[in-house]
Amino acid sequence: MYQMLTVGKYGILLQAVKKNMQLLKGLNESQYKAVVSDSDVILCLAGAGTGKTRVLTSRIAHLHHEHRVGTSNMLALTFTRLAGKEMKERIMGLIGEAEGKKLFCNTFHAFCVQVLKEYGHRIGLDSNFMIYDQSDRDSIIKRIISEFHYDTSVNKVLKEAQRPSETDNVEKDVLEELSYRMRENNAVDLDGLLNRTEQLLNEFIDVRDYYKDQYKYVFVDEFQDTSEVQLNIIKLMDPDHLFVVGDDFQAIYGWRGAEVKNIVEFPNHFPTCETIKLTRNYRSTVPIVEASNSLIKHNNNQTNKELVTDVSGTSISFYEYDSEEDEAMETFLQIKDSDVESYSDIAILARTNRLINNMANHLKENGIPCVVLSTNNDPLKESVVQTVIGFIELAVNEKDSWRIKKLVNFPENRLRAMQLEEIELNTVMRDQTYLEALEEYQEKEPKLKSFFNVLSKLRSQIGNLDAHTAFRATVHTLGLIPLYQRLGLDNRVQALAIARDTIERWCQIQRSLGDSDRPDAFLRYLVTKDIQEKMMEDIDAVKLMTIHGSKGLEFEKVFVIGVNEEVFPNLRGDIEEERRLMYVASTRAKSELIISRPIFTKNYGGNEEMKQRSRFINELGLSDE
Repeated sequence: MYQMLTVGKYGILLQAVKKNMQLLKGLNESQYKAVVSDSDVILCLAGAGTGKTRVLTSRIAHLHHEHRVGTSNMLALTFTRLAGKEMKERIMGLIGEAEGKKLFCNTFHAFCVQVLKEYGHRIGLDSNFMIYDQSDRDSIIKRIISEFHYDTSVNKVLKEAQRPSETDNVEKDVLEELSYRMRENNAVDLDGLLNRTEQLLNEFIDVRDYYKDQYKYVFVDEFQDTSEVQLNIIKLMDPDHLFVVGDDFQAIYGWRGAEVKNIVEFPNHFPTCETIKLTRNYRSTVPIVEASNSLIKHNNNQTNKELVTDVSGTSISFYEYDSEEDEAMETFLQIKDSDVESYSDIAILARTNRLINNMANHLKENGIPCVVLSTNNDPLKESVVQTVIGFIELAVNEKDSWRIKKLVNFPENRLRAMQLEEIELNTVMRDQTYLEALEEYQEKEPKLKSFFNVLSKLRSQIGNLDAHTAFRATVHTLGLIPLYQRLGLDNRVQALAIARDTIERWCQIQRSLGDSDRPDAFLRYLVTKDIQEKMMEDIDAVKLMTIHGSKGLEFEKVFVIGVNEEVFPNLRGDIEEERRLMYVASTRAKSELIISRPIFTKNYGGNEEMKQRSRFINELGLSDE
């Protein structure tokens, strides 16, 4: 019996060793070093297309196979949910689905949600808190300014929040009232997720110790995109083993708080770190890599590295056209005559949404299937869908009172404008939440009983359902389908059906990754999702997006359009960040890179203006064709 157990034990160990040997096979010298290094803190400077995701996932698998580190003791933080999904799927393929599903592999914001759900009560936040998006936050700020008759604006308030001034001002008063209303509604905004987590870890040693003990191995992807707050969260957690990977050449989010200095000055924050550089590019051809190297050399504030590759390919194409219309037509013709296997292998990138939308319209008019990766055309943003989601939010979070004002007269009118004003006044006079004032007002207006009946029914149903079933149950409870069919509003019926299918796909993805598919998880996803979510859909179509939206993606053939001075680089942008943005655009291409610009463009008055060629064309080493 003892011998059988011993053989079984060593059999398992032998199997692990074989898996680890297979895992390390094919890694180049730098990749191998990054995967197996025994250093406690590692900075992996990984250039575009150098296999950083393989290195990161292989290191996780290596630690699991060779050092018997459980994935429940690892924390992998990514920049987008799509990156987290792809990374987790790779890890499950390397170490098995059961163990892979235990790994937390998601965004910083998703991690902060987990922390605040667990310990947010320490700072006055209930576990069923809501996350307000930018429009929610701005709406509350506008209401505060209006109610208190402050002489300020939303932009001034947000500017004060980002860079607090030393003197007292009305903007500080607005922010204080905003904070109060957030607490009243049991809500935080996206910045609040990070700030409140930092506050929690900073103020409570036991919470900090809990996460340090829970996650002894922390991995951070796209470290160049971290903000000061995110860096502070990592430093507060003080993990025993820290592995960060990123590329300062691709730091393009300074405008929303990312600090490129976090990666450039990483050795100053962690003096014992080992720095490993990945410079062999496996994605792009020699002409693309050489041009990208030539471009980025013009920046000063960066680390010292240069990409290399031996993949031969055709030269980069650069075209100048008389007008934007000519540029769109010629781009269409090149796509039509392209020899790529599918439209999904093609991407069109631009500095602005206007250029992307113009190109998309042209492709659609000429029968080319295309998908625009943007926050527009989101089926979950349809008005009727948002209202249904509002009821789900209200059922999940009883304190989420401000949304009731939008819901109380849906789908039937229950209160008149004067009644709504009276209830609003009661909230101030009696120091009540809107929900409390509304419940009390039932004595005056019997129609409100139907609203609270719906709310009560939803609260009894939704708790044990997945998000897809909860959405269907809410639509059914509100009686929307028969109502809209009777009114002939087929567009709303269709909008609800598309949203239902979208939510069902989300639930399927969540379950495949071992993540929650509950309504509260779905509501948080809605606020933290990014435009790359559409890449999860298997659609054979040309992808169009701004260059910011292309980060982390790759395509066989890439068109970069509208490359003119004042547009790209943008006049208001930091020139080094604009150059890094061009670097990101060029390194998305695997085999073909086509860059173009219109010589004449129309201004806002409809008149044609001659534009100068972007300085980036010369810096890439391109010539006219």
